[in-house]
Amino acid sequence: MTAVHARRSPGPHAALAPGRTCAAPTTEPSQASLWHAWDMPGPGVSVVEDASLGAWIAPRLGGEFGAVTRVVPSGYQAYARICHPPSDTSGRSVSWSDVASATTRTTHPLMQWHALVGSSDPFNFTGSLWPGGNPECGNLAPRPLEILCEILGEHTTDAGRCIFGVWSGWSWVGDGGLARCTEPVGTIADPLGRPRLVLSGTDFDSTLIGGSSDLMDAILDAPGLDAWRVSPADSLAADADRINAVG
Repeated sequence: MTAVHARRSPGPHAALAPGRTCAAPTTEPSQASLWHAWDMPGPGVSVVEDASLGAWIAPRLGGEFGAVTRVVPSGYQAYARICHPPSDTSGRSVSWSDVASATTRTTHPLMQWHALVGSSDPFNFTGSLWPGGNPECGNLAPRPLEILCEILGEHTTDAGRCIFGVWSGWSWVGDGGLARCTEPVGTIADPLGRPRLVLSGTDFDSTLIGGSSDLMDAILDAPGLDAWRVSPADSLAADADRINAVG
């Protein structure tokens, strides 16, 4: 893992989060869009060679397969899931609730995209009842990300200082431009002092957050975020949606 230390002026400052396994997106976000979403000036970010800054994470991961705490550490007061927005046939972002209304399915905190669109295929969504686009995997769209970052900034004592962990398996990690080093796909972040952690897995269509109860309340109440409260042991595996189960 490569650690990136961010020290910057006020503004959007946090990283991303996870949800569940799904097919990879057919297109990759442009470097320009990533730069805009993160709004991080070059001088404010530096690579930290000491990976021990994230050593506290692994011992707190565990639980049954698919559990929230398999990807976000245990010990936080509360947890939330933000569903990445799909799109309708005109390309406009919509919520999972909008999709459920169209496919006559039921929304709930552990819903899975393939089940919500009436498909038994959790990878390619064969037979999907939804004519629009699927949620993007590993990347929260710029607008909900901006909303999330604003909330995170209000719930930390040092909004300009974060540690970002980037999976070293990405070929773009290394010496080079800032936009590549801060790309949100597959990124975890935790500010010093650990008041909260936000993570987006490379093949997840949801973002998971662990933090204080007040932070989760603010996230759940925020217009523009398709957020749901989850518990540490809740499963977000592909077969976790028993309400909309298909086949």
